[in-house]
Amino acid sequence: MALIACVATVMYLVEGIATHLFASMAADLLLAATTAVMALTAYRPRIGAWAMLAVLIVNACVPFRMPSIITTLFIVDIGILGYLTTYGTLLAVPFSLAAMMISSRLNGMDDTMGGLDILTGIVILGAAAVMGALLRQIHLGRQAEIRNKLAGERIRLASALHDSISNQLGRLLVQLDIGTLNETQLKEDLVAVLDETHHIIEVLEDPTDAPPESPLWPHVTQLLAKEQQRLQRDGFRGEVLAPDPESLPDIPSASLLRKVIVETFVNIAKHANPAYPYLVTLQTQDGSVMFQVSDICRAEDTARHGLSSGLLRHSRQLEGIGGSAHWERHGNRWRATFMFPAASAMSGTHAGNA
Repeated sequence: MALIACVATVMYLVEGIATHLFASMAADLLLAATTAVMALTAYRPRIGAWAMLAVLIVNACVPFRMPSIITTLFIVDIGILGYLTTYGTLLAVPFSLAAMMISSRLNGMDDTMGGLDILTGIVILGAAAVMGALLRQIHLGRQAEIRNKLAGERIRLASALHDSISNQLGRLLVQLDIGTLNETQLKEDLVAVLDETHHIIEVLEDPTDAPPESPLWPHVTQLLAKEQQRLQRDGFRGEVLAPDPESLPDIPSASLLRKVIVETFVNIAKHANPAYPYLVTLQTQDGSVMFQVSDICRAEDTARHGLSSGLLRHSRQLEGIGGSAHWERHGNRWRATFMFPAASAMSGTHAGNA
């Protein structure tokens, strides 16, 4: 918008200096005033566009010649107003057309504007208004896309904050209940929760500052070992079986797998009976990755089969990328299976067994 205004100002000024400078005092003053007002459009587009329309009408209606480019500038200004306002062109088009007709009479043209010329003017000015309105809609659509993208990013980060903090706090509550948490360890874990909260909030305020993700499978195997150690420290017995990282294929959502792993181990700490072993497996199947957990629920636990909000959300996200989530409970025996499709399967190519 600023570039269009600057170009229009330069075009008017160049013709004005070349043909009308020093023609008369009134012409010089109007030339300077028009240049100043048109330059204003580059800095204050809405006010400048209406002011530009006013000075162009004055240029067209004075009884002495001004730069002939004002006819073109009427079209430019109508386009700008169509872009900046919703209904402003309904007022601007008839005034502009009237000014052009007055200019053709006052400046001694051989042929004043006839019916065909008026119709042509209406079509040209109307086309400029429509073009401006079209550009306005494109601009509004892009703004809406940006807002939706930012809103989606904030929701994603907010869910990450919820998952991280609620899982860690849930684990701390379990440790407090079973008496395996001392004061020093509690403080360290709470500081870690606070640091995680601060980090996610910082990323939420500036998503471009998010750190790059580390390699997937080494990080996943380290995460499995870390979560297993936490459960063993709290008195849970079980096994975590995972293949060699070199044999694991690519999957389309690495972060989702990590979230499911953390959510699963927290659910074990909350709902599983420490007196019975649990089993967590990570394996490949037809080029995809299957993550599975099974354990024995506490006798008093009645809510687990309904699932937590985090696990339900992860399941929907997994289904959205072509995977699947399935869970079942028979008495106190509980099992959940999450199938992550291979990245090659997402692109339509065949993935062999890993």
